[in-house]
Amino acid sequence: MESPHRCGDDNEERTYGPKLAVEQLYSKIQGATKYEKREGLWKFPCAKPPSVSFSWNRGSQWTIDPKRMSLGKVEPNSVECIGAISSQSVGLNDSWLLGDTFMSNVYSVFNPKDNTVAFAKPI
Repeated sequence: MESPHRCGDDNEERTYGPKLAVEQLYSKIQGATKYEKREGLWKFPCAKPPSVSFSWNRGSQWTIDPKRMSLGKVEPNSVECIGAISSQSVGLNDSWLLGDTFMSNVYSVFNPKDNTVAFAKPI
């Protein structure tokens, strides 16, 4: 997913994005449908967790481990899992809030002086 704006939050399990962008993301995941019990959430077959990558400015691909894409089963005996990327207004307009779903896959360097965050891939 290309994203113009983003911020990291390792205190939030989910990753939030603009509604249209999240709908486009899940439309490319086979078997994914909206989770009607809670707005902004999606579900997909647990047996096929998706591989999702982010990139900015046509730079590096930042891939989320497919195991991190699930918040757990819809119900205890279900074959469907709740997706860890949600669409919800968090007051960031068209920006993304990259929660632990994303942050657990990268090393992060926070620079409060310049108000920036840099990511590095684990080796």
